[in-house]
Parts: sequence; structure tokens; C-alpha cells
Amino acid sequence: MMQRDFILKELEKLNLLLVKLMGLKDDGRTPEANELINNHFEQTSGQQIHELDNLEDSETITFLKEEKKLKPIEFKVLAELCFQAAEFATPPCSAKSINLYRKTLIILEHITAIEKTFDFEREERIALIRTKINDCTD
Repeated sequence: MMQRDFILKELEKLNLLLVKLMGLKDDGRTPEANELINNHFEQTSGQQIHELDNLEDSETITFLKEEKKLKPIEFKVLAELCFQAAEFATPPCSAKSINLYRKTLIILEHITAIEKTFDFEREERIALIRTKINDCTD
């Protein structure tokens, strides 16, 4: 029961964060949104989001799993934070945004591999990210 409560609490925090991010985006307050993403990312993983840039794609999951000892719910939070950071990156098809989309994709594919249930929303997000990466690299 405690595990379920922890998961629900994390999902509620993530939902509140997303609502706040959308409000900041609507108000054109991108720097504040990026700071909020970075702070939450650091609280969840113990590192700043830009530190993912230094990791090779193949090292990302191993680092987060073995070095940071993240739980599956924390992977979900990080995936959403990486996605939001990519969405806020300027210009939209910068190396930074593409790298963040790739890291998001890697994390989402890891979640798919470890979870026992199929998630349509996650699969839609994966397809969306692949499209965004392809649109930026074409």
C-alpha cells in the first residue's frame, strides 16, 4: 500500500508541475519554465538535466538505473521532464532539443521494456517524439 501511495503522490506532483509549466508557457515565461524543469529534474535524479548531454545514449539508462538507483515511477517523471525541456528549447530543432527528445525516447523505451502493461499514451508519445526528431533531422 505504501508503494501505491508513493506512486500516486509522484503522479500528483507531476500533474501539478505540468499545469504550472503550461501556464508559464502560455504567459511566455520560458526561462522560469526551464528553471522549474531543471529544479524538479534535480530533485528527482540528483543531477541537472543538462548533465544528460554528457552521456552517450547507450549509457543513459545504465547511469540512471545503477548510479542514481531510480525507481520506475522516477523514470516516468524524468521522461516527462526531458520531453518538456525539449519542447521549451529554442530554437525548436536545436541540437539541445533533439538530444532531449532522444533521451526522452530512450527513457520511454526503457519503461516499455520493464513494465508489464501496455500504455497507449506512452506509445503515442514515442511516435510523436520520433516524428519530431525526424522532422528536425530531415
